Amino acid sequence: MDLLLLAGEHRKNEFLSIVPSPGCKIQWLDNLPVDDKTLRADLVIDLLFDNSPGRVERLQQPAFDCVMVNWLQGGLPGNLVAINGWPGFMGRTLIEASCGNEGVRQHAEVLAAQAGRTIEWITEASGFISPAIVGGIINEAFLALEEGTGTEEAIDTAMKLGTNYPFGPFQWARQIGYRNVVDYLEYNNRHTPGYQVSILLKEKALAQ
Repeated sequence: MDLLLLAGEHRKNEFLSIVPSPGCKIQWLDNLPVDDKTLRADLVIDLLFDNSPGRVERLQQPAFDCVMVNWLQGGLPGNLVAINGWPGFMGRTLIEASCGNEGVRQHAEVLAAQAGRTIEWITEASGFISPAIVGGIINEAFLALEEGTGTEEAIDTAMKLGTNYPFGPFQWARQIGYRNVVDYLEYNNRHTPGYQVSILLKEKALAQ
């Protein structure tokens, strides 16, 4: 299987921490050439996806058999598989994914297995479990910071020692990207009216 990984170098190293099957050949690019007609891949994993019309059109080319994209906000064509590709989550053997096409889902499972991964299917992106939990924890930490409950360092330390999480919420926010967290929380607000996104977190996202 030929796998095309679109990611920055740090994300590439994270993905490659899981050893694929011997028959999986991985090509890494830190951008997607628009005019390169020689690219071919059985599976594309796009961790740089921005859901722009040009990007979607490029990824729908016949040269790409199956495409998984880092996108948690729905609205994708049925042949694209939305995955939780947040930093810190691609070094796992489990991929959370969403796709409305049963045939695409079955094909994606076979290809993912060759990349050393299994897929946990979610009905829609708003139901992704890991981003919902981690995003919620990050938001609550920022709300606590706004209220003066503790410092970033103290809250991070308390979460790591109390829950055995690998990162504290502020560390996780910096790693994932404030903008990514806010975008997902605000998207989910459409399904959970009244949920308060931290003003401080929004300010961090705007300054990023």
